[in-house]
Amino acid sequence: MDGIIGLHENDKLVFRPFSPEIKMRTIMVWRKGRLLSPVAEAFLEFVKKELKI
Repeated sequence: MDGIIGLHENDKLVFRPFSPEIKMRTIMVWRKGRLLSPVAEAFLEFVKKELKI
């Protein structure tokens, strides 16, 4: 996990993994044929690639 987030002394952002790890099922829903923003489209393609959908 080291290096997952660039932390510096002045950052107010911290990364604290859950212990024990928390797992849950997630469902993504979007309207078929609806235009997505470029960011939403990129995220959807990333998820599809990672899940091999």
